[in-house]
Amino acid sequence: MKGRGAASDRRCTLATLLPSAVLREHRGLVTLPVTPALPQRTVALLKRLRASSTLAANAFSDVLFALISQEGVGEA
Repeated sequence: MKGRGAASDRRCTLATLLPSAVLREHRGLVTLPVTPALPQRTVALLKRLRASSTLAANAFSDVLFALISQEGVGEA
């Protein structure tokens, strides 16, 4: 499943929307179809040219671009 999905623990009736990467990491979660389908959203990461950035900001961009590449969505 790409993007987001509804997930539920097998032992309870609680459901939540989680990124697909989280669903893959936790084997105890069950993927459920969402009807009607959720609208798609677009995200942009802006960075100024010739501006310094923190180590945390650089790490965030690295993780974000790796996830985009892994999921095969959007442009990195």
